[in-house]
This record gives sequence, C-alpha cells and structure tokens, in this order.
Amino acid sequence: MSRYARGRSLEYEIAALFRSAGYSIIRGSSSKGDVAGFKADLIASKLGRDRRTVYIIVMQAKRRKE
Repeated sequence: MSRYARGRSLEYEIAALFRSAGYSIIRGSSSKGDVAGFKADLIASKLGRDRRTVYIIVMQAKRRKE
C-alpha cells in the first residue's frame, strides 16, 4: 500500500469516528485544504445543544512508517 493510500485510509478512519459522534466532515485531499492559512486534511464541525455554540476541529493527519 502506498504512503498516500495509508494516509487517506487514516483520514477516512478519523472522519468516520467524528461522523459517528455527530460531526460534519470536510476532507481536503492531498493536504490542499486551506483554512485561515493552515493546510488541513480534515475539518470537523458540530452545533452545540444551544445552537449558539459551534465546535470546529481542524487537523492534519499523518501516519508513520511501520
């Protein structure tokens, strides 16, 4: 499996965890997402219970060689 495929599968695993917790996910393929000057692989967002709070998580996922 290529490094790209391993990294992509990690992003999909993380995205599935966030989706199961009720988050909406945007995936920036090949680390080309740009949020406020950051290169992001995944952006997760969720409304709080009061509808005034928004949780946003921006992350870059990396998988080490094994």
